[in-house]
Amino acid sequence: MVTVKPIVSVEYYLNKVTRDRHDYYVGDGERPGRWTGGYAEQLGLAGEVSAEQFKALCERVPVHPESGEALKWRPNTKVQGWDVCFSAPKSVSALWVLLDADGQDQVRAAEAVAAGLGMEFLERYACWARFGQAGSESVPGIGFAVAEFAHRLTREGDPGLHLHDVIPNIVQAMDGRTSSIDGTMLRRYRWAADAIYQAALRAELTRRFGVRWVERNGVWEVEGIPVELCQLWSKRRAQILDKLDEWGTSGGRAAQAAALATRKRKTGAEAPEGLDARLRAEARDKLGIDLDDLRRTVLDLDRERVPEVQRGLSDAEIIEVLVGPEGLTEKASSFGFRDIVAAIGPYVIADAPDGHIAAERIITLAMEVPCRNARGCQKLCVSGQTW
Repeated sequence: MVTVKPIVSVEYYLNKVTRDRHDYYVGDGERPGRWTGGYAEQLGLAGEVSAEQFKALCERVPVHPESGEALKWRPNTKVQGWDVCFSAPKSVSALWVLLDADGQDQVRAAEAVAAGLGMEFLERYACWARFGQAGSESVPGIGFAVAEFAHRLTREGDPGLHLHDVIPNIVQAMDGRTSSIDGTMLRRYRWAADAIYQAALRAELTRRFGVRWVERNGVWEVEGIPVELCQLWSKRRAQILDKLDEWGTSGGRAAQAAALATRKRKTGAEAPEGLDARLRAEARDKLGIDLDDLRRTVLDLDRERVPEVQRGLSDAEIIEVLVGPEGLTEKASSFGFRDIVAAIGPYVIADAPDGHIAAERIITLAMEVPCRNARGCQKLCVSGQTW
């Protein structure tokens, strides 16, 4: 799932830059962050993220990391950046646990490809700079300066593959001016970006491991991974749901409040050997699951079935569903390009050769479905079909 949150304090992220780099190079912990994005390239930022570079872009008045020159004159008074988090389905994190070191690297490479495609989509359609009084004017941007941090675990030490794409609140418009990011567009397009990310991740993992997929509660999960194992390694979600039950409330804002109320300090760095042993013991002692046996089943190492491509609907069938009475118009009288992309994503299961082709298929199909825009919603659709 993709989430988008404003950053009001950069201290946590600055500590992350320093800590991750140190822990990784002493033999455990997370990998150092890396720069991506069109504006990062424009600024000459590449490779590992340093605390100095990150701090320079996150100042109230952002400055160039090398020259120290101010990049914009109007300060960021409320939002210092945006945290776009790409989180893999729990069964994908469980698959990662089942594999050896080389296999785990392949899973994380697949995750990086998928998140990269999700962020490319946001750069292409949701990168806008704000100008004018109270940000009343929006101008397309050239891309973001993204500090990407890849993590393996949740705060409770459960397997939970996710990437934080942290975007300082500075963007260059197509006309060369620089200003703050229009975060509204990031929020509006997050579900479409999630559809791209999830479909690309499925395609990449199927290509690399031959896994198949099963839908559970609207989410495609790796076939063969027990629901009980996913629940065991979802302690953070259980804490949030328990808090919501205690409060007698629900909804997105309440869930965010519950997440903050139950938030603990992250567990310290954990070497791969100790992590593997702990998770294997947890699966065995609490559920009676032998992870080696489970790996053979999920990856079909005994070759009990003939490998075949898990095909979804054809392009024509997907479009027919979307424009039908139970499609896009079932719950909304108006919809735009981003809504169409979000609706197509779940139908693209894993039959694309790789993540790039899966993402491009979704976007191409979305261009073929006519938008139905409400009056005055200029930025509802940016596909070129309707303005």
